[in-house]
Amino acid sequence: MAMVFASFIFLYLLNIATSSVDNGSCLVYKSCQVCEDHHISKDKEIQSELKWLRSMVYSHFKPSQWFNSHTSCSVSQLLHNSQLTSSSSASLHHGPQNSRLCHVRHGNEMGSWSAKKNDGNQWLQFDLREPKTVTGIATRGRSDSAQWVKTYIVFYGNTLSSLSVLSSESGKLIWDGNVDQNSTVIHWFPKAIVTRYIRIKPRTLHRHISMRADLLVCPNNQPLCKPCLKTKLCT
Repeated sequence: MAMVFASFIFLYLLNIATSSVDNGSCLVYKSCQVCEDHHISKDKEIQSELKWLRSMVYSHFKPSQWFNSHTSCSVSQLLHNSQLTSSSSASLHHGPQNSRLCHVRHGNEMGSWSAKKNDGNQWLQFDLREPKTVTGIATRGRSDSAQWVKTYIVFYGNTLSSLSVLSSESGKLIWDGNVDQNSTVIHWFPKAIVTRYIRIKPRTLHRHISMRADLLVCPNNQPLCKPCLKTKLCT
């Protein structure tokens, strides 16, 4: 029993270490896994050693016996356009229908949602249609132009008249956004929230308020779920 407990603690610490090196988790929805490199430079030697260690531990101790097997899902590809709304759009071709994390420009549809104005009243909103357990958020910039949101705040709630800002004990949380067009930045919330609406409100920007985004949601209304070790988003 002591061996099992020690193995569990070791694997937990290994999970933290490899998640830090890999910069995230694996986001899976049913049989669909979407992927994207993060373009973040890491020490390749350390990364290689951690991946080897992770592989060795997983092959021997089968962590699925101890960890909740449910993983957070990215949901934007599954939402109808009517579930994605915004305060404004630069044009019909810059609308929130282009805000899905993996969207790229095609035809007349631009490479992200872009607000009409660069002021503090702009927002992008997800309507999940019923309360779901949301564990985090992922963002990118505009795929076809050097525009992105640098920082933002998050509102949530089950009615539009009662949205609350996502906060911690120290106050309102301000999230770091993007530093380029296509890298994916993932933030896990301090604790999961159960909500129908998520509203992202940009605070600072690079050139213009433009963004693509996704929510990380527990599948099948699970009360809690976890990331797996390796993050790949958007093929």
